[in-house]
Amino acid sequence: MERTWSKEIQEALAAPFQPEEIDFLPRTPQNGRALALPYIGARSVMQRLDAVVGPENWSFDFDVISPPAGTGTWVKGRLTVLGITKCDAGEGGDEDEPLKSAVSDALKRCAVHFGVGRYLYYLPKLWAPYDATRRRFVETPQWPAGAIERAVAVSAGGPVAVAKSTASEGGPEGGPEGTPSLAPRASATGTVPAPRCSAAGCGRSITRAQHDVSVRGFGRPLCPACQRQQARASA
Repeated sequence: MERTWSKEIQEALAAPFQPEEIDFLPRTPQNGRALALPYIGARSVMQRLDAVVGPENWSFDFDVISPPAGTGTWVKGRLTVLGITKCDAGEGGDEDEPLKSAVSDALKRCAVHFGVGRYLYYLPKLWAPYDATRRRFVETPQWPAGAIERAVAVSAGGPVAVAKSTASEGGPEGGPEGTPSLAPRASATGTVPAPRCSAAGCGRSITRAQHDVSVRGFGRPLCPACQRQQARASA
């Protein structure tokens, strides 16, 4: 059966990666710590595309282009997913295989246009213990609880499903004890109210997926715009 672009496919492509798929580049080492910049490999991008749309439903090609200021190796990549094409440039740097590096960089950058790994750009700055002699982090950098969920929600930028009630309830219908239920409550007539943003003066309708991500990441249902505002305020 021929597949077509859908909201479900978009959300699946934009889903966060497993921790073991994320690597970190150390930057600005000082006083035994370094800024950890997260990134994913081209192989993880290809595996995500294969898993979500199937290997027969996406393709990638590139052209070598003139580098800015005449330095390095640059390519223009074109990633086509379910008939939709996105373009971006990739840089090879000073590696032993600059063309291969540039192609991988272009693939990853094109994939970001489809949402793959986009949330990594919205994560808060992360400093971690770093061994400058061995050029490696002493331990795997870890973001605080809820940071990934907030980044995914902010990077999506669409409407978010949210319920007004954030009353804490344990048990089958609620979250763990002391956390808000993720599902809107049924009214006395048995109907479930549409989830809405709980920010003062907002009240926008949001989707169920947005509601769940927002409650886990922010502790209450917020629309995408209010999530971005709160994320910036707490950055």
